[in-house]
Amino acid sequence: MAAPGYPENCHQLKTLKDVLPYVRAQEPTLSAPGAGFDYSNSGFILLGRVIEAVTGKSYIDNLQERIYKPLGIQHSYLHYPATFKAPAEAVPYLAFTANTYVNGVADEFPAFSDGGMQSNAPDLLKFARGLLSGKILSPFLRDTMWAGKIDFNSGARYSFGWMDNKNDYGKAVYSHDGGGKGFTSDLKIVPADGYVVIVLINNKVNAREFSTSILDIMYKGTWNKPEQYTEARLMEVIEAKGFEYLQSHFSEIINGFKLAKAPDARVYIKLSDILDMLNHPDQALAVCEMGRKAFPGEVSFYNVREIYMNHRQFTDAETWFRKALTVDPNDGYAKMMLQQLKVQETSH
Repeated sequence: MAAPGYPENCHQLKTLKDVLPYVRAQEPTLSAPGAGFDYSNSGFILLGRVIEAVTGKSYIDNLQERIYKPLGIQHSYLHYPATFKAPAEAVPYLAFTANTYVNGVADEFPAFSDGGMQSNAPDLLKFARGLLSGKILSPFLRDTMWAGKIDFNSGARYSFGWMDNKNDYGKAVYSHDGGGKGFTSDLKIVPADGYVVIVLINNKVNAREFSTSILDIMYKGTWNKPEQYTEARLMEVIEAKGFEYLQSHFSEIINGFKLAKAPDARVYIKLSDILDMLNHPDQALAVCEMGRKAFPGEVSFYNVREIYMNHRQFTDAETWFRKALTVDPNDGYAKMMLQQLKVQETSH
């Protein structure tokens, strides 16, 4: 979750020092150290500043001296502001259906030590081979970095920035995936066989599905075709028959999809996000209402009311963030957004 003021100001930030005030403005950690796992961009921002303080050099200079130069990486970089100019740089998109998509350039967050480096498959292959050969880390440090520390999901264990993946072909597979507003990526390394799988997509989809299928083909000779996202199928219905039809026939439409399991709260939230990005806030809010009725205890349907903030309806936004706190009094996102509301109202 973004700190108050960060989305509005992030493109003016040039250094890790510039980002630190936004890190400090966030709510405290979600759980005590060692008690649980929550991915933290802020943690990697702090780690980047530690690197700068210890070495006396910028994070970018450290990347250049310790990774890029030793491995011959020449087309990977962090730069401010980030650019996405074809053909040398891929343009980010959010493609929802074959006919509905938006250009994601304006919404991409800047890159710091928490991710966002622009790269390509040949450079990532050099990076993976550098790890496998022990060129940039000793085998002991590398294996310590890769080894799973805490259960994550889908049978994986989270390590130091990597996933230690379980699988049914008996190989250690280490990976890291990521993405921006209109990018997704996954890097998988199989040390025992020296295999490296790299998937880079300039669209917001699940790159892990593709990299996992590639390894399945290599080791099992079979693969699972990725399924179309439910929210994308719902958008196709809206394109064909209109939003009002979706509203009035939602259960019938979902039953017609013959899904393996009923849609969870995320489907409603993602559909709401899509409609807001397409500048249909009333439809986005209507989907939130549908989700709230289906999942009355899901706090996200109250917090997603930042749609109101995007359209400068601050009073309505405050109402719904306060309702979020009635569902979960400890919800850090609602607290933070209420704080941001004070800033917004003061500045306007």
